[in-house]
Amino acid sequence: MNVPPLYLADHRAGVLYRLHRNALTTVDAGVLSEHAGVAQASCELALWIDEAAGEAVLDTPSGSTRISVAVPAEHVAVDPTGRLALVTPGLGLDLDPWNPVASFVDLESGVAARFRTRPGEPGAGWVRDATTGEPVAVLRHREPGAIEAIGLDELLALGPHVPALSGQLCEELAPDGHGDVASGEVFATATSRGLERFRVRHGRPEAAGIVRWPSPGRAHYLRLDPATGHALGVLRSGPADPQRWAEWNNAMAWIDLHSGRARSLELPPGLAFRFGLGGDTAAVATIHPDGDHLSVLRRDASGWRLAETRALPALSGSPRPGHVPWEGIAGAPAQRRSVAVSADGRWIAVTRGGDSQMHVLNAARHGSPLRAVAVPTSLDEGGIAFFREDTVGAAPAHADGVGR
Repeated sequence: MNVPPLYLADHRAGVLYRLHRNALTTVDAGVLSEHAGVAQASCELALWIDEAAGEAVLDTPSGSTRISVAVPAEHVAVDPTGRLALVTPGLGLDLDPWNPVASFVDLESGVAARFRTRPGEPGAGWVRDATTGEPVAVLRHREPGAIEAIGLDELLALGPHVPALSGQLCEELAPDGHGDVASGEVFATATSRGLERFRVRHGRPEAAGIVRWPSPGRAHYLRLDPATGHALGVLRSGPADPQRWAEWNNAMAWIDLHSGRARSLELPPGLAFRFGLGGDTAAVATIHPDGDHLSVLRRDASGWRLAETRALPALSGSPRPGHVPWEGIAGAPAQRRSVAVSADGRWIAVTRGGDSQMHVLNAARHGSPLRAVAVPTSLDEGGIAFFREDTVGAAPAHADGVGR
């Protein structure tokens, strides 16, 4: 398989693998922050958080750099230049919002500073001020909902001892925001009301309109298609009780962040966790008692269409109806799948959580076989898969710096 360098983090086992030229090797150790995921401003840069070491790990073709940051982490975001990073606090193993410490990192100099923000797992992103063009860090808060903008000068001036830092606030946001995307001057968040958009002018965030979801349900997870400036998200509808996850219906929605035009297409039912996006290809894995599937979507001039649906080998520890799917059963880890798509949209990887296996598909060839790759560790919870080029300029650049 002539697959671009494919990385696979088994965060439960504390190891990072690399698949290239049909060889799987161990390249790093560390507990990747599963919720924060991997932020990539380009195909050559990958930033993730090592929860065990309390470090941001910057992987590039020239090597790996580690910078101390506050953990547990919930979200990580880099700006489009790949120089600036923001890491926001999570709950870890605590059930109550308690941790207010966020981290700002200058990845070019390796300098990091910490500051106190509002507890509660804030989202993160970088946008340009619509008036000045300057980089602005954006935090998305819940309960009550708010968008906070912090200027780069304020972050660069941070001193030691973890000072409190408050930016300009816009409180015109629903309290259940979950899933963020940033593109140019627009920061958007998925809520029960729709896709809520914001811009920053003279350092102050302003509401820029709500786009209603084009199908029943709502998204909880977004990705940016940099070629079109659209936000993509899987809309989940059906019973609110998560124990009835097998009855959930799914649809892929794509929304123009500037015009607000929204469309959608139906996907198989069940648990659709995080999906993959690269080039003109998106891939969604769905888990269902009647069989798991990988849906391959293609973008053309008219929008997205379903190109192919493939059956996937079942998870031996698949979630069961009547149980919350993201929590383990009887002490066993929750099992699910991670999906990644290469930057050119040609290759798709999907993991088989708990079964020590990943499958790779050549999406450029309709009906091409699923190639199984054995992994030394079990991949509990599905791990995190991502593609990263090992040669600068070898592939088109991404423009989505929000961690996934």
